[in-house]
Amino acid sequence: MSADDPATEENIEVVRTLWEPHPAQKAIMEHPARFRVVAAGRRFGKSVMAAHLALEYALEHPNAVVWWVAPTYDQANSYGFDKIKPLASPDVLAEEPKRTKPRRFAFDNGSVISFRSAEREDSLRGPGIDFLVVDEAGSVPERAFTEELRPALSDTLGEAVIIGTPRGRNWFYRWFQRGKSPDHDDTVAFQAPTEANPHVPNSEIEDAKSDMSERRHRQEYGAEFIDDTGGVFEAVRDRVEEYDLPVDPDPSTAYAVGADLARFEDYTAIVVLDGDGRLVAFDRLQEVTWTRIQTRIEEFAERYAPAAVSIDATRDNKLVSDLEQSGVSVTPVNFTSKKEPMIENLVARLESDEITLSTDAPTLINELEVFEYETTSRGTVTYSAPSGFHDDAVDALALASHVLPRVRRVASKRGDDDENGRSGTSGNNSNGLKLR
Repeated sequence: MSADDPATEENIEVVRTLWEPHPAQKAIMEHPARFRVVAAGRRFGKSVMAAHLALEYALEHPNAVVWWVAPTYDQANSYGFDKIKPLASPDVLAEEPKRTKPRRFAFDNGSVISFRSAEREDSLRGPGIDFLVVDEAGSVPERAFTEELRPALSDTLGEAVIIGTPRGRNWFYRWFQRGKSPDHDDTVAFQAPTEANPHVPNSEIEDAKSDMSERRHRQEYGAEFIDDTGGVFEAVRDRVEEYDLPVDPDPSTAYAVGADLARFEDYTAIVVLDGDGRLVAFDRLQEVTWTRIQTRIEEFAERYAPAAVSIDATRDNKLVSDLEQSGVSVTPVNFTSKKEPMIENLVARLESDEITLSTDAPTLINELEVFEYETTSRGTVTYSAPSGFHDDAVDALALASHVLPRVRRVASKRGDDDENGRSGTSGNNSNGLKLR
């Protein structure tokens, strides 16, 4: 069976007719370079573009070996297999699609598209590859590409489409730079920000700025390669005002309390923000009992009522239940698994001047200034204090920021009630208002 088989030709025509690439996708698809490296923003349309390229190559080249490799099997299946399946006509398939690992399409013309995971590099050893898609390349280990995938293209002189959202300056970045260099005419690089997709409104891209830091937005939507390490919070001092802590409670607002727990080497840190995001209280405790920590949190929740308390529940869930039994409105957070998005949330709020800090909290200010990020070889961003420093206060502020939107809604309602002559009391957490 050859590429000019009627069924194959019909499927190629249908694939091309049913979907029209937008101009930026079309420029990538039509470029003749052997290696096409695409740094793409979210919703650019990289996966559907790669799906069409992989399927068309398999249909047009009899006996071709096509691989789709992603960081995990789930990604390979969701972004690759599931995208190609509705495009491949049953009339050109030699058998039913294989759904066990590794998933596969086998075609009447002898071509095969196989979907692989880079989780185990040794699983990528196999035959020569004619056409390769490396999806989410920034999260694929360097060894997987340099030692397993790239050599598999050598004897076949195979082509590769290397696509993904940037994840630091790793091997994906170096290949992107290779594509920009005039010394490598077999490689081309495309920067494909989200705004290049005409189907995504600019308002959506702008709205996303409120959900993440400026640096993260440049990476995720601008498709920019950002330095692997560096400071997280910029111009911290611009968010600092001169006033003393603690600030007296204001019955017209509500409060967000964040508590990061520790007993010995680290500190328990407690941060209180009012409904305007203004720091009103800060405390650190070390080498005290859990009972003392619980009492201190209860004191803050009682003084600054109504209060939503966001607490790191990674280590001690009993403290959460004890606080709830005492009447404190608690939002338990597994901070270990949620740290990245919560830090991004805090960065965005600080950058948009939604949080105000006090000169009377120098420890918190210092922790914010030295706090740093690092991008691992797999493209994962990690946040922490540098060696010899603490980040308990930063974590407590992130926890308070996490419940701030809920507190603002309550504060707004209390303000409305005051205007209508129904001022709430400030002595407890209930007040007829739900903070959960």
